[in-house]
Formats: sequence, structure tokens, C-alpha cells
Amino acid sequence: MRIKRAHIVNFRCLDDVEVAFDDVTTFIGPNGVGKSTILRALEWFFNGGALNDDDVRSGADKRQILIDVEFVGLNELDREKLGKYAVPGVDSVTFWKSWEDGREKMYGRGRACPDFSPLRAGASATDRRKLYNELRAANPLFQDLPAVTSDTAMQTQLDQWEAGHSEMLKDVDIESTTHLFGFAGQAVMTGLFDYVMVTADLRAGEQTQDTRGAILGRIIEQAIDRTGADSDLAVLAERMQIEHADIQRKHFDEQLKKLSTAMTSSVSALASGRQVLVSAQEPTVQPQKAQFRVSVWDDDTETRVDRQGHGFQRALLLSALRLLAEHGRGKGEQGVICLAIEEPELFQHPLQARNFARVLRALAVDANQGVQVTYATHSPYFIEPKSFHQIRRVRRLGAGSRGSVRVLGSDQASVLARIPYVKESVVKRQLDGVCMGCLAEALFTDKVLLVEGGTDRGVFSGTADRTKCLLEDGASVAECGGKQGVLLPFVVLEELGIPAMIVVDSDQHLEQRLSEAEARGDRDGVKSLQASIQDAKNWNRQLLKFFGASESDWPSGWVSDQLFFVDPTLEEMLGDSWPEWIEAKNDLVGQGLGFNGKDGSTYQDACACAAGTAPECVEAILEQVRQLSPPS
Repeated sequence: MRIKRAHIVNFRCLDDVEVAFDDVTTFIGPNGVGKSTILRALEWFFNGGALNDDDVRSGADKRQILIDVEFVGLNELDREKLGKYAVPGVDSVTFWKSWEDGREKMYGRGRACPDFSPLRAGASATDRRKLYNELRAANPLFQDLPAVTSDTAMQTQLDQWEAGHSEMLKDVDIESTTHLFGFAGQAVMTGLFDYVMVTADLRAGEQTQDTRGAILGRIIEQAIDRTGADSDLAVLAERMQIEHADIQRKHFDEQLKKLSTAMTSSVSALASGRQVLVSAQEPTVQPQKAQFRVSVWDDDTETRVDRQGHGFQRALLLSALRLLAEHGRGKGEQGVICLAIEEPELFQHPLQARNFARVLRALAVDANQGVQVTYATHSPYFIEPKSFHQIRRVRRLGAGSRGSVRVLGSDQASVLARIPYVKESVVKRQLDGVCMGCLAEALFTDKVLLVEGGTDRGVFSGTADRTKCLLEDGASVAECGGKQGVLLPFVVLEELGIPAMIVVDSDQHLEQRLSEAEARGDRDGVKSLQASIQDAKNWNRQLLKFFGASESDWPSGWVSDQLFFVDPTLEEMLGDSWPEWIEAKNDLVGQGLGFNGKDGSTYQDACACAAGTAPECVEAILEQVRQLSPPS
């Protein structure tokens, strides 16, 4: 059983947010938009905690918080334990939890007797039993229900009646009178689905103590069998109690008899007919549960966890999560643990962060492990290019109490729908290859300029370095591996709410090169150039078609606010209109600070330090990128 989706209403900054979940779900977006709030909303849903009016979204029409979560993939154990909540023939189950005026309520949709709903949703146990007795007296169908003296007994009788009258059940909302969730205790979902959250400020010292709710406590609960020790400790406690009583009798009986006699004699002078007895209090020895602790052996010295550096503490915490995922999958190893991690990259060396992302993803995609993972991150290490459909970009619209939060995502089907004239095989190949790789950094920016290759990226980045305009506006330049690779990342970025612009060469110069090859009699060159020309024309037309422009073989200049064709190529245009750039590039190569040929870093450095003025169209493109706004 895994989370399929969550719907959150009026929780802190979240007004009305719907979120789809995968095996791995990665939340990205700027600071303060609500990524962590989504995880914290689910933490309250699953594990509880005190809320107050401050947790209700400012400006909400109703002072109520409502969260519902849908689960899919129910197995036989899930159905057996969920009982009436698991409707036969339906592969999903949904639970709702609300908070209003300090009162929490949780209920699920299931098959039950509608007449029993008030008995499960009454304000108090006394009210529920009163309604139970009234129902028994008024309705012949329920006259065989026995009298009960407790709310628990009543709920048991209701469940048993429904089990024997399945033909009379209907789909109804069933309010829970007991806990549905919780890692420990008698909650219905315990061992089936558990939600474990690691916040950015979580302290490893606290979480590596053997206490209920701490990560170490949860690991020990699942990985360590205390049965034998608990039995032996119970025997020890019983023996200690007996021996304690024997010691008291040995040392106190005679003394207490004398004291009792003396007090009786003394009190008889004031009130006769009674006897005073002083006796030893019977000892109560409770069995002590075995406790465990974690320490670190560091350079021949044993130290507390909180004496270690932040990086090691975080690594230890995340390693404990991995162990929890491996050992804590519930009874029968069929349960699921959802690991919700806020900023998993925090205090981590890049290699450690990358390895941690790899390990958790491997756990999540392995059906035998029973692990679901969700992050709120600012690190590209936790983005898997081939799994872009698992990315959720959180976006905030408007400001203040009238602002709203939206969670955007994309997948292969939606991308194909935007560009049906591109072959599906081409889309799949490019999504799994170059074009998604270019988005690792772009996904974390506010706007993106998409270019063909590394030298183009160098030109625009270097020119922007002269004024810092891209950095200050939260923009980036991403190379896409050629003209054929720019359209798909553009679509993905737009669907995630990130505005983008495309700059490509028109490549009309290829016709001149073809004429020269024909004049030389270079058959192989002619054949290669003819294929390149056809390919360039094809992609030029596809780009024009996507942006709704008239199709032509060799477009030039601005086609739309988000598409510019450089004629014939960016490099030739630079050479013709910015001679100081060529001088700067040659100087860098001569000093050993750059490389001959097409090198992106050399082009970037040359653009950044060249004298003179950058070409007008390059400056205009950068200004247009600055003006980009998120798609509506």
C-alpha cells in the first residue's frame, strides 16, 4: 500500500493543494513556497501533534484544516487489517482528517451499515452508547445486539454485526473512534503504512535515543526481538518482589509488632476497643524494559553523537533511516514505510549526497523493500533525469492572504500531447538522454535560456557575467545537445511553471558549404551535408510549428517572444560584429588560460573580458530572458 495522492486544504500557506505521489517524489521550488509545508501537513495527518489557529491559512474563509490521502496497491494483509475501510473490488482506500476549533476528526470511506454512522461519530462514548441502546429498542433488525458497558465493546458488536450482514452494507463515510495511524500502539495502520519525517532541524542526538518516536527507537522496535529478554526481566522482577518482601519481614516484622502494640496501648487510653497495626508496604517492582544507546567510537575515544560534527550527525541520521526502511516494513514484511526528508543534502559532501540519493531510490523502486520516498530539496543530486515525471515543482501565485500554492508536474504522455508531430520514439530517446540531462540545474532556477551547445552557453553566460543580469534574476543558460534537443526541455519546463526561451542557429550556411563540397567533388561531404541540411530544415519547421509561426526552411531573428533564430550561426555573428571577442579569445589561448577550437569555457571567459560592446541581438536576447514570466 502506497500513497497515490494527497489533498491539503488551509494548512499554513497551503490553500487548496492536490499532490500526486510516486515511488520517489521530489519537491522542488524557491524558498518559502510550501515544499516543506506539504511534508509537515502529512506528518500531522499520520503522526498527529497539536495544532492551533496559527496553523490555519491566513485569510481562510473557514477556520478548518482538511487533509485526505488516497492509498493504492492494497494486498490481502492490508484488506484484512483495514476491514470495512477496504471495499471489495476496489484497489484504493481514502482517509480524511480534519481540525476545527481544537477538535480533530478522522474518517474513511468504506462499506458499513448507515444506521451505525452516528454510533461511530458521537461526541462522546456516553452519547454513542445511548444511541446504541435507542437503536436496539427502535429497530427490529438490531434487537439481537447485546447490551454493552463500554464503548470498545459496543464498537466490537457493530463490527461483528456488519461482518454477518454484508448484503446490508453501503458505501458510507466512517468516522474512526480510535487512532488509524501511528508508528506504535494499536492504530489500525500500524505495520501497514508508517510515515517517518526528517526535518532540516532534526537533531541526531535526540533521534539516536531509545525512546518512542525517535528513529533509533523505531529501528529497535522492528529490528530487535525483545521477547526473550522481556520474559526473563518479568521473572526477575517477580523474584525481586518476593525477595524484597522477605527482606522486609526479616528486618521489620518484630519491630513493627512492638510498635503496633505500643501504639494500640497508647491510643486505648483515649479510644478503647480498637487495635493499631503498623505493617511494611508491599513492594511493587515493575519489569524494566531493556534500553539501548548509540555512541561513536572516534580515535580511541567514545563520544556522544551530539559531540560530532553536523555532517557526520546528518549522515548518521540518514543511515539510520536506511536501516529503518530495511528493517521496519511491518509484520510479515509486507508493510510500507514512507521516508519524508527535508533537505536531504544538508551538511552532506556532494559524493555522500549523491550516494544517499542512489541508495534511497534503489530502496524505493524495489517492490520487495516496501519503501516510499519523498524529498523537499534544492539539490540536483536528488533529481533523476530519467524520472522527471516524479518531480513536483511547488509554485506560489500572488501574495499575502490572497496568494495560493500550486504543485505542478509533467510526464511523458503530457509532453507527447504538446508535440504530436514528433515521433514517440524520438521523444522517449531524448527524454532519457541529452535533453533531460540539461535540466538538472535549470529546474532549480526561475527562468531558463535554452541553447544548442556548450559554446552557445558560454557566449550567453559570459556576456551576462558582464552585468550579472542572469544571476540577479534567478536565470540560467542550459545547453541541449543540438537543435533537436531544445523543444522537449522547453515543454517540460513550461509544464513545471518555469518560463524558458530558445535560441538556435538557422544553419543556412550549410547550403554554402554544400556548394563548396560539390565544387570540390567531395561526394562523401556532399552526402553528409545534404542530410544535415534536411535535418536542419525539418527541425526549423518543427520549432516554427510549435510556436504557431509560418513555416519556412531558413527563419531568421525573432519568431516569438520565446524563440530566436541566429542567422546563420552565433559564432559567425560574433566574429563579424565583435572583433574584440576574437582578440580576447586568442589572448586567453596564448596565455594558456583557454583552448583552441570550440570550447565553452574559453568562449565564456572571452565574452566576459572582451573590450567593446557585445552584439545587439545577444544583449536583446538576455534582456528578453530577464522579462520572462511564468506561464499562466
